[in-house]
Amino acid sequence: MQRLKIDEATAERTYKFMVPENKAFRGEGAIDVAGLIEMIRLLAADQMIPKREPWETFVDPSFPTIK
Repeated sequence: MQRLKIDEATAERTYKFMVPENKAFRGEGAIDVAGLIEMIRLLAADQMIPKREPWETFVDPSFPTIK
């Protein structure tokens, strides 16, 4: 919510849309770069985020990535 500057209701809808409905995360504790890029594309297309930004702006760089 803080990072994207969105309200709680939007954050909740986004989570439900991406995690249980579309299985956007594999649960491995690593960042799936391709999956994150697609999630950002979907969120921007559905106007659930203000604009499409690079995936790196959404993550903590200390986490491992899956490319």
